[in-house]
Amino acid sequence: MIEETAFPDALAILPSDTYVFDMAPGATEMSLRIVGQRKLNNGVGVTAVDLGLLAFDFKGTSLGGFRRLRSNSGLVPEAVMDNEDAMLRLQTDRLRVAVFVSACIYGTHAKANHSTIRGAVLPGLDDVFSYAQVRDGRLGLAQFELERLLAKMRERKKLLDQRKLHSASISLETLTQALDLADRLLASVAQYETTDPVTLMVLSYQAMVLHGLQHPGPSIAVAAVVLEAAVTELLYALGLVEGRPARLPLLDPAPAPMSRSRVKTLRFNGALGELKELGVLDAYLVQRIDAVRKARNDFMHEAKAPGPRQSGDALTAVRDVLRICTGERGFELNTGFAYRC
Repeated sequence: MIEETAFPDALAILPSDTYVFDMAPGATEMSLRIVGQRKLNNGVGVTAVDLGLLAFDFKGTSLGGFRRLRSNSGLVPEAVMDNEDAMLRLQTDRLRVAVFVSACIYGTHAKANHSTIRGAVLPGLDDVFSYAQVRDGRLGLAQFELERLLAKMRERKKLLDQRKLHSASISLETLTQALDLADRLLASVAQYETTDPVTLMVLSYQAMVLHGLQHPGPSIAVAAVVLEAAVTELLYALGLVEGRPARLPLLDPAPAPMSRSRVKTLRFNGALGELKELGVLDAYLVQRIDAVRKARNDFMHEAKAPGPRQSGDALTAVRDVLRICTGERGFELNTGFAYRC
């Protein structure tokens, strides 16, 4: 017999080992106090909790309203297996939104503080928390979820004990600016041609986390994907392709737009050359993009492992290209390469 139940529309994540929200210097404890809330223009509700938790409500969106099937007898029916696959895809898509918002928040905080991002993590399907909001301005967690959460709080407790909140506490003002950034990027999705800002931010965040975890090769591989996607998108964003209105301010003087067939024959190096010739990308940035792609190719095709300096340089190149491609300059997705010797 197959049973059908409602699957939760909400989840929460702890996207870093360090950051908290709206914690004043001298604070001695953390609770589940709700610091800020926003319903983004894609309908997803975001709630920030003082201890660094980010909660997401997908009710009423394309990522909500899922019905889960279960079978309590013998051989599992194919319909139940298909339903489980769909559930996993759904949770993966939800995490993508969660990582996008995390990238906007941490990136805005880093830019405002002229700092790198410390302790960011890439949450997996086993890292989500279920929750229910309560009326007294705090987030409610089931006891078993609370115990899981407390087990992850060691680093934050150290911050409180050592009074290091000056760079680890994200203010309400910064949180508001970050959610404004997320809203602007979401509002522009339909104006992108070959990629979208959510994908670009999520992949950039992944590259950053991999660099911080001392995996320069995989970090460079992801960074190269971002650079190639963003460079191609720039041709359309600047109105350089026939039939596609510009998303970014037009160049002055504006060159004659090229046909779509011409764009296809350019390939990446041709697109890079066009943007350099038009002054969109300066020679030094083009040189850095080429260096990232060479390091990626050496790693992927010849198993030549790059070093942390190369993956760090790749993140800087990604930052500079994304600022041009998105038109947003108020974020910094970069982190240090931690080591001991």
